[in-house]
Amino acid sequence: MCNPELIACQISTVTEAIGSWNWNSFFATVIATTIGGVIGLAAVWLGFWLQERRRYRERLDGHVIGILEQFLNHHELVFTRYASRNEGGMRGKLGVASRSAFAEIDSRLQISEVYARPRDRAVISFARTSVRLIDQVDVPFLRAILLNGVRNSLGDWRSGEITRDEAQDSLAELRIKIRRYR
Repeated sequence: MCNPELIACQISTVTEAIGSWNWNSFFATVIATTIGGVIGLAAVWLGFWLQERRRYRERLDGHVIGILEQFLNHHELVFTRYASRNEGGMRGKLGVASRSAFAEIDSRLQISEVYARPRDRAVISFARTSVRLIDQVDVPFLRAILLNGVRNSLGDWRSGEITRDEAQDSLAELRIKIRRYR
């Protein structure tokens, strides 16, 4: 006889009280458990996917914000030096400082290009090509204005004001303008 305090004995007693083994009940339990596991796995995967998507956006936004800050630094540099030059100041130093700022912007764009996913990489690649073309424009004041166009396109794209495709179109139009001034 079975010791009634043991759980194995209690299960056996319950099974005998219910009747014989029920295969339908067993398979229903297995199927319900499997479905529950699949739903749980799908929920975990969806949560992970949404979290990874949010992290990617935050990181890409951080990269683009760094680029926009670099544009701002370059913009201030051009206008400060332009004003100094008009007052008879730093005529020869304008090109050197401006070129190093372009190199920094290009480096930041390259880092963002490496990090970005293919669809976003296309926009950043367009921006990088535009910056390289702007670097070949000789008039510093005009370079600053053209860089402002790149900055606006990137900023509007990341803030959601324009789509990826609109940002690419805007940068493509800007590249056409840049080619006129080279």
